[in-house]
Amino acid sequence: MTFTFTDSQERTYPDILVDGAVLVAEPGQSYDLDADPADGRWTTSASPVEAPQTAPQAPVADATPTTDPTTPTN
Repeated sequence: MTFTFTDSQERTYPDILVDGAVLVAEPGQSYDLDADPADGRWTTSASPVEAPQTAPQAPVADATPTTDPTTPTN
């Protein structure tokens, strides 16, 4: 099941292994765990939290002159 770490500071869980390594939970990150660590710092979620995607920026048009380039200015 997927659990999201809700604490405001990183926390190490030496008794929980994830991919063969000790779990170091980071605020706002989700992890697939066998059970809730039951310390009040976790919420369940249906799927891992993904970083929000930003919309692509509109292309910037080249600046166009406000006067006719063939007309001399004084």
